[in-house]
Amino acid sequence: MRQVAKINNIFCGFGLLAVLTGCSSGAEAVMGADADLFVGQWSYRAGAVNHITCAGQSRDVALTGMELLERGSGGGLEWVSQSLGCRVPLAVGEDIARVGPGHACHVSAGSNSGTIDLAGSTFSLAADALVESGLAAVVYDDGRACSGVITGTLGMP
Repeated sequence: MRQVAKINNIFCGFGLLAVLTGCSSGAEAVMGADADLFVGQWSYRAGAVNHITCAGQSRDVALTGMELLERGSGGGLEWVSQSLGCRVPLAVGEDIARVGPGHACHVSAGSNSGTIDLAGSTFSLAADALVESGLAAVVYDDGRACSGVITGTLGMP
């Protein structure tokens, strides 16, 4: 089993940010010797959650669906976020794949357009699963700010 911790389904107020129009990154992906262990389509298991805080109000949002980790065009490991719609390079070291600084996706969901900073998110291998953990900071184009704390386990379908 492999476990993954991931940033996903960022909500703020009553709006859902699920459509991303682009993704930018400040560094290149690194492919480690252990990167092949991460490659595949991973499915969220029960209990995966994103704890979202906006304007002092918090709520938990269950994470469902799948995420894809694959080799990018340059050979490095990339997280192809199904829920966010962007590609994020990952640096691999032993059993952990990390999003580095400067990796953000621009989202556009009606009046909730903004940028999600994914730096610091990790996917860790554990038995036959990926354990995902991380923080997401969202700054909307209108200046509002929200945060998400993601924890969850993903397995191969």
